[in-house]
Amino acid sequence: MATPPSLPDRQAVRLRVNQYLEAFFREQLAQAASIGPAYYELWGVTHTLTMAGGKRLRPYLCLLAYHAYGGTDDRTLVAVGAALELLHVGLLIHDDIIDHDTMRYGIDNVSGYYQKYYRREHNLAANAARHYSDSLAMLAGDLLLTSAHTILLDSGLAPAQIMVVQRHLQRALFSVVAGEQFDTDSVLREKTTVDSLRIAELKTATYSMVAPLLCGAELAGASVAERTKLSLFAANLGIAYQLCDDLLGSFGDPSITGKTNQGDLEEGKVTYLLQATLRRCTVSQRTGILKAIGKPLTAHQAEKIRTVMRRCGAVAETEALIDDYHQKALIGLASTHLPATTKQAFRALVVSLLQRQR
Repeated sequence: MATPPSLPDRQAVRLRVNQYLEAFFREQLAQAASIGPAYYELWGVTHTLTMAGGKRLRPYLCLLAYHAYGGTDDRTLVAVGAALELLHVGLLIHDDIIDHDTMRYGIDNVSGYYQKYYRREHNLAANAARHYSDSLAMLAGDLLLTSAHTILLDSGLAPAQIMVVQRHLQRALFSVVAGEQFDTDSVLREKTTVDSLRIAELKTATYSMVAPLLCGAELAGASVAERTKLSLFAANLGIAYQLCDDLLGSFGDPSITGKTNQGDLEEGKVTYLLQATLRRCTVSQRTGILKAIGKPLTAHQAEKIRTVMRRCGAVAETEALIDDYHQKALIGLASTHLPATTKQAFRALVVSLLQRQR
């Protein structure tokens, strides 16, 4: 009987990736300083945000799959994990621009930092400050997206391995942009016509779950058939993960999540939770919710909507759907040829992801 693979420790992966990212940013900051203080500051704000939080989930998934399928030399895989993380943070920065969010990980994001800067240093009105700050945030996101590829070139991976990773990054980015477009357009459409689960698959599942897992598995030499099964597991887990995120978006504790629990409502974001609420609530409640969302809310208004969500059964329905996708993910995992002990490690990870508070 084959010896089960030795799986990586999640906190150890987080530490190693953080160390790699710190070294990367030191180099970029030194180069930026030679250009000028303003550019150095932009890199500094981006560095602060990147290191302020984050579970480093995507690097861990990549290394987990790599070891699960027999990979043994993960020194260069840390660089792959760092590239996945920079892709993630770059996308978050852009997503925050779209959503008009100014906080991430409990601190000012890039746009939030520069909004305060432009109002303080240049006495700009709020709209002007937002324009300039969002412009710099867009550039910061661009820096991280391109840096993900730069890291790969300096990683020590063989050219064929770099191509494997770049293909997964490209597919992930291609999918995310489609999901972002659908998500942005959904605010302008009749809520019941939006396919919120398809958006969750495109916007979250592909780059957060599918790409990291398949990247690690392919670099370890997993067969196409095995990667197909792993992809089924990852896609269903990713949708469940996004549904959890939607619940946290309205019911999460900001002191734990590091971001507001009114943002989705104020944006008018068409989540499955909102759709279930509009299907289940009374006509008068539906009218009130549609009139309120999509604009700034008082804490009282937001809590009234949350109360309707709970009482009409929308929260329970969303939780049931999370469980449904959870079970589908487990079926996909069971179909793989991974050792039993490895599958158990994956199942434990799934539970931690779907019962999180941030």
